[in-house]
Amino acid sequence: MDPGELWQQNKRWALGVVVGVVVFAIGWMLIGSLYDRNAKVREMMGYRSSVSGERYGSTALQALEKEARELKDAEGRLREALEFVLPAAFSLEGKGDPGLHFDLVNRQVRQRLMQLAQSENVELMDRALDWSMPVNRDEIQSTLVALAAVDQAAQRLIQAGKRVRDRDRDALGLVAIELFKIEARRAAAARARPGRDQGPRPEDSFSEERVAFRFRSDAETARRFLQACRVEQPRLALADLKITPGPRPGEPLNVQGVLLALSFKAP
Repeated sequence: MDPGELWQQNKRWALGVVVGVVVFAIGWMLIGSLYDRNAKVREMMGYRSSVSGERYGSTALQALEKEARELKDAEGRLREALEFVLPAAFSLEGKGDPGLHFDLVNRQVRQRLMQLAQSENVELMDRALDWSMPVNRDEIQSTLVALAAVDQAAQRLIQAGKRVRDRDRDALGLVAIELFKIEARRAAAARARPGRDQGPRPEDSFSEERVAFRFRSDAETARRFLQACRVEQPRLALADLKITPGPRPGEPLNVQGVLLALSFKAP
């Protein structure tokens, strides 16, 4: 068959095939550019790298390090302002039998405070120094910490009254110490409930010994005492305070409250 005749008979079909192939090729290229899996993978990898760079870059790391230093400095200032640094005499470290050491310190504190009060003409009964006898080593050490707080607080109180009377012989000063009591540790309220994860608790970071006090004095003595607890070493924090006037004008104030001896635990 003549090629020209063959073309004339089939040119419509041939042109349709050519047009279809061209359209298919164009469509395939468009689909490939839009839905190329490898291109999408490369795009996602690039995005992940850029995000990682932003999150863990040097700028972010420097900001975190700065914040950590600021928190460390704040912790140091907090410790200095609040921590009760235990005098060596009240530590069991290297003291031999815990019970014998407690008995010795207990007698020394009572005797020292009674003599100081008597020398300044301050009323102080032995029963006003109130604490129970500890049993095991842990109880003995915690009671010694509280006993150190009693010793420091009572001495500061007596000295406050002395300074007021030294400045003004007509001042009331400190009239009577009615109570220095070591409070029992609160147990149940501070513990996490069984079966519940409550996260870090305050008692995981520090421990506290509580000492309740009650005395009668003039306003200046009370002010000096509270100031001494705040600024002198070792620090004594104030947890509660109530001041009421005497029943008649010119009579001493009734002052009562609770002091805390705070000890921070190593992280």
